[in-house]
Amino acid sequence: MSEQSQEDLDLAYTRDIRRKIVDEQMSASGEARDIKVVLQALDGIDRQALTKMKIKSDEGMNSAAAMAVGALATLFLDPRAKKMGEVIDIAAGAARTVPELPADLPMPEILPGEMDAGGGAQENYDTFMSRMAEEANKAA
Repeated sequence: MSEQSQEDLDLAYTRDIRRKIVDEQMSASGEARDIKVVLQALDGIDRQALTKMKIKSDEGMNSAAAMAVGALATLFLDPRAKKMGEVIDIAAGAARTVPELPADLPMPEILPGEMDAGGGAQENYDTFMSRMAEEANKAA
């Protein structure tokens, strides 16, 4: 059994008083003696109920927000995340020269049709390089 706080007891007491006021003001035929008093009492009951509902809803939202914050904290506290968003300067560590193969490597043996792809006329390395040189000369 859970203990009720003094605030909960006070709210229950005022709710009970408001209900008694409404019951006293209503006649057996359903007509209110003083409609203003009845409406004020009912308004107080409604406000109290809506406030409790909002508090419960906010508690649920707070727990969801706490879970989201926990997930983000776990992500950002992960040692692997230290480099997340870090800009890597590729040019600083890149080699400035193109590596060349040693001269003592034998030339590859290319079989007839090995460089062909598909059935029609294909561009080989030499024609590609000459075409690129021509396009570079036109652009200059």
